[in-house]
Amino acid sequence: MNNIDRMDGFGHGVENPPAKPMTGPAPTRRRQKRIRTRRTALLIAVVAVSTLAALLAITNLTSSSPAAATEGVFDAGLVPDPSADPDTLPVELGMRFEVARPGTVVGVRFYGESSTGRVNTGSLWSSSGERLATATFPADDGLGWHSVTFDEPVRVGPGKTYVASYLAPAGYTAEQHGFDNEVANRSVVAPRGAGVYRYGSRGGFPTENWRNSNYFVDVRFVPSTAVPGPTLSPQPSSPAPSSPVPSASATRSTSSPSGSATPSGPAPSSPATPAPSATYPNASNTGPKGTLSPRGGATVTTDGAVISNARVNGQLTIRADNVVIRNVHLTTTAYYGILTYGKNTVIEDTTIVGTSPTTLAGIAAYEGGTVNARRVNVSGMEDGVRLAHNSSLTDSYVHGLDGDADSHFDGVTADGYRGWRITHNTIVNDHNQTAAVWIGDPRYAPSEGVLEDNWLQGGGYTVYAGPGTGAGLRVVDNVFSTKQFPRSGYWGPVAKWVGSGNTWTGNVWADGPDAGKPVTP
Repeated sequence: MNNIDRMDGFGHGVENPPAKPMTGPAPTRRRQKRIRTRRTALLIAVVAVSTLAALLAITNLTSSSPAAATEGVFDAGLVPDPSADPDTLPVELGMRFEVARPGTVVGVRFYGESSTGRVNTGSLWSSSGERLATATFPADDGLGWHSVTFDEPVRVGPGKTYVASYLAPAGYTAEQHGFDNEVANRSVVAPRGAGVYRYGSRGGFPTENWRNSNYFVDVRFVPSTAVPGPTLSPQPSSPAPSSPVPSASATRSTSSPSGSATPSGPAPSSPATPAPSATYPNASNTGPKGTLSPRGGATVTTDGAVISNARVNGQLTIRADNVVIRNVHLTTTAYYGILTYGKNTVIEDTTIVGTSPTTLAGIAAYEGGTVNARRVNVSGMEDGVRLAHNSSLTDSYVHGLDGDADSHFDGVTADGYRGWRITHNTIVNDHNQTAAVWIGDPRYAPSEGVLEDNWLQGGGYTVYAGPGTGAGLRVVDNVFSTKQFPRSGYWGPVAKWVGSGNTWTGNVWADGPDAGKPVTP
C-alpha cells in the first residue's frame, strides 16, 4: 500500500547510509489490485534456490520443534544473497524486535561475509538505550552466521521493544528494503523498519534507519515456558482439480461508470458500520472461541498442516496444499493477513484485523492458490477478502475497511475468476468508493460465479459486475441495505451489469422506503 517515497523517507538526510544499493526495483503502489511482495534478499534467495522451503527465512511450522530451542527472526540455515557492503567505517548495526511470550535472550548472531573482518561485540538493548548485555565474538573471518552467548541470559517479555546489535569495525552485510514489512518467526517479531545503525568506532545504541535496510542481525531467544503453538498435523490430501486453472488478470480500473468511483463533491460522513439483520453473520457468530496461544506469523510449507487455537501477530503465508487455519485470531501490520499460494486452503472460525493503513487484504489467494473461508470476521484493511478460481466465502462478516489516501476499498473481490461462491455473508463497505463486492469488469477477463443470499451495503456501487461466459454470473436472493447510503452504494446498487449470459433474480431492498421490493440492475 505505501509508496516508495514514504519508505525511502526513513533515512532522509543521512550521509553514507549503511546499505548497498538494491539489485532490482523497489515495490511501488499499484492501483490495480495485484499482489504485493517484499523486495528483499531473502525473497531473491528463495526464488533462485529451489531447495529453500520458506520465504523470508521464516521457519516451517512443525509439531516436532523443541520448546527450548533458540528462536530468532531468521532461519538457522538461511544464506543471504548480498555480499559485503563497500562501506568500511565502523558502525553498530542492529534489529529492533519484540517477543510474543516471556523468555530469555541468551545471545545474538549476525551473518558476515569473509571480507568483513573481525567483529568486536554483540549487545542487547532496551528501547530506551540501556545496554542489557554484551559479549565478545570469537575472531573469525569466515563466511556465515556468527553467534555469541551472553554470560547471563536476559529476561524479556511481550509488550516491549528490544534491539539486538553488533559492532562491525570494517564492513558488513546489508540489503535495502529488507524490512519494508514486518517479519515474524514463531515467538519473535521484527517490525517494519527494524534495521537500525549508529556510526562510531565505539558503537553504541543504534537508532538510525536507512530505507528499511536489513543488516542480518538476529536475536537468540528461548521461551521460558512450553506454551504450545498452533497444532500442526497431517491431514488427508484432497485431490487437486484435474483441469488446469485458467490464467486471468486480477487487475481492474478504478473509474466508475459515471466517470469516477469517488464522488467529486463533498463526501457524506461515514457513520459506524450499522448492524445487519440478526439472520446474517455478525461479530457474535464469526471468529474464534476459547483460549488461544500466542505466536508470531509464519510461512507454512507442509501439506496438510493445521493451525488452530492461536493468537497470531503477523502474516501467515501458505505455500502448501490442504492447509487448515481454524479458530485463530490474527492481527497484522503486514500487506496481508493470510496470503495463500496453496490449493484447498481452508480458513474457518477466524478473525483477521489489520492495524496498519498499508494492509491490502485480510485474505488473498494468488498464483493458483484456492481458499474456502467460512465464519471469518475480517476488518481493518483495504480489501476484506480476495477470492480466486474455485474459491468461496460463506457465513462470514466483512466490515470496517481501512487504508490510506490511495486506497480503493472492496469488501470482497472475485473479478477475472471462475468457479467462486460468495454465500450468506454480511459485506459492508462504509466508504463512498469502490464496491462492497467487485465480481467483474467488462474490460478484463470474464467472471463466472455465484453471489447468493448476502447482506450487501455501501461502497461507490454495492456490486460492481460485468459479463460472464458459460454459466456466467448468478446474483440471486441478496438483500441490499440503505443504512450506509440511500441507494445502498453511494452511486447505486449495481454497476456494469450485463444481462446476457448472467442471472439477476430475487434481490430485494433490506430496508428504506422500498423495503422488500426488488432491486433492479
